[in-house]
Amino acid sequence: MSTLRKLGLVGRRARLTTLLALGVVFGVSSGLFWWLPNKTAAIVINAGSVVALVTSVIAMRDSERIRESMSTRYIGRFPDNVAAVVALVGSATRTLKIVSDHVGYGQFSDPGGCEQYKHEIHRRIADKRVSVDIGVYAESQFQAVAQSQLDCMTKDFVAFTNGKAFKRFAQWRPELAAKMRESPHAFFANMFQNEKGLREEFGSFHARVHTTENHMPVYMWIADDNHAIFCVVVRKDSSDLEYAFETRDGNLIKALAAMADAYLQTA
Repeated sequence: MSTLRKLGLVGRRARLTTLLALGVVFGVSSGLFWWLPNKTAAIVINAGSVVALVTSVIAMRDSERIRESMSTRYIGRFPDNVAAVVALVGSATRTLKIVSDHVGYGQFSDPGGCEQYKHEIHRRIADKRVSVDIGVYAESQFQAVAQSQLDCMTKDFVAFTNGKAFKRFAQWRPELAAKMRESPHAFFANMFQNEKGLREEFGSFHARVHTTENHMPVYMWIADDNHAIFCVVVRKDSSDLEYAFETRDGNLIKALAAMADAYLQTA
């Protein structure tokens, strides 16, 4: 459980305690009205209790709004956000909107997480009650992004294939890794073929897969219009860095949903 949720729980308990205390005060002051010989003093006490009770209710309502506006948290850089994305996808019961660069999100950087991600999408598609829309880059945009990364990788491709990320990927997909190890061009050609297969696979299971030529500076996953994860994409040294945030803020989710719809409609 997150710190914010803990604070939210503590806040609710504190507010309930306050209401209970004010209720007791109000009850006592009502009794004093009949017991005190000075009715004017009793009326003043009673009125003060009513004002305090109303003020507390208004304050609680405002605190709920403040708590909602604080219900957004940073969850890390890609691929550390993949597990949270998997959990969000699996939680969808009515609608699921996905806008990201690839259908196989994290297929190289977190192959294990990507397998879980695909599994959860399949489960949502199989559940006829869930409407699934996926927006991803078209082939031309995919190739453009790949080319910028290719230029960087070509400088020392051998070191790249001997690095931790490639070795981790090879443990999950040894046959594909063997093909991708041949050259930078082979790496991206096989990566795209794998991505293309996933797009056809999801499409055959009746998910609506849209492609777009437009640049997407924000990736997002929205479940049931009340829970979202979004990644702000920043270009640095010919590669994209993704900073991920999770939110349950209603107004923010409405804005993200509008952005997602715009991408899906223009795709």
